[in-house]
Amino acid sequence: ALMIVVATLIAREQLKQEAMATAREMTFHHAGAISVQLGDAMAAARALANTLEGSLRHRDLVSRPATIASLEQLLLRNPFYFGVWIQFEPNKFDGRDSEFENRDGYAADGAFMPYVIREKGSIKTMVTTGTFDEYKDKFYYTLPKAEKKECATSPYADPDADNAMMTSFVVPIFENGEFIGVAGIDLVLTDIVEEI
Repeated sequence: ALMIVVATLIAREQLKQEAMATAREMTFHHAGAISVQLGDAMAAARALANTLEGSLRHRDLVSRPATIASLEQLLLRNPFYFGVWIQFEPNKFDGRDSEFENRDGYAADGAFMPYVIREKGSIKTMVTTGTFDEYKDKFYYTLPKAEKKECATSPYADPDADNAMMTSFVVPIFENGEFIGVAGIDLVLTDIVEEI
C-alpha cells in the first residue's frame, strides 16, 4: 500500500511539472505571436508616416481619394487591425482644406483626418464630424506631437469600436523638421486576448 501511495505522489508531481512546462511553452508561444503582431502594427504606422512624408515632397501630385484608398488597402491586408488613420495639421496635407469644407467625407473645416475602420465584416471610411480644432487636443495626437516620436497609447475605450478597449500605434509626420500630422494603427485589445 505504501508503494502505491509513493507511486501516486510521484506520478502526480510529474503530471504537475509536465502541465507547468506545457503552460509555460504555450505562454511563450502566444506572447511571441502577440509581440510580432504589435511590432507589425507599429512598423505599419511607421511605414505609412514615411510614405506620406515622401509623397508630400510632390504635394501637387497627392490625392485625398488615393490616400484614403491606400488606408483602406492597408486595413484590408491586415485583419488584426481595427482602424488605420491619419490626421494632418490645417492645410499641411495638400494645402486645399478650404476646397473640402463641408463636403461629404471631410471635416467641416476641410481638414484631412480620414479614419478607416472594420465594421461588421467590412471596411468603412468614417466621416469626420466637427473640425480639426475638436480633435487637435486628443491624447493620440498630442502625445506624438509633443514628444516628436512614435508611441503606443495606453488602453482607452473607443466609441467607434462599441467602447471596446483599444490601443493606438501612432507615428508623427514631419516636413523639413516641422510636425505636420500623425499616422496611426488601432488595435482592439479583446482581439489580442482572443488570440491567446
